[in-house]
Amino acid sequence: MFYYSKYWGTWSRVLTRSHNDWETVEVNITPINASFEDTSWDKIKQCWIRVHCTTPTSADTKSLPAEQEEMLVAQVGKEVADFLMHGDILSLIDFKKYNKHKNGGCPLSLCRKG
Repeated sequence: MFYYSKYWGTWSRVLTRSHNDWETVEVNITPINASFEDTSWDKIKQCWIRVHCTTPTSADTKSLPAEQEEMLVAQVGKEVADFLMHGDILSLIDFKKYNKHKNGGCPLSLCRKG
């Protein structure tokens, strides 16, 4: 499931909406206002995980729009894009580590199990 935030101008992949019975776990797919030139694509490459309360909306979609997918692949490469869009990321997250390192989210490298 993918979610578009009109407020931030971002696309995210929803990993689960039931963490701790009410929190949504997402991975960023595009940086804030991705149509502008910025360096935040580096954060996307890090598999930036966020836990918060985002409620389901009619804007949720099962597939990322083609133009967003093309932009993602162009910015991070096909292998990273495929992992962000289809990888089993939720099973890799250690939420104790996430809580220790979160600051507007956390890169997977700091909250990975193991």
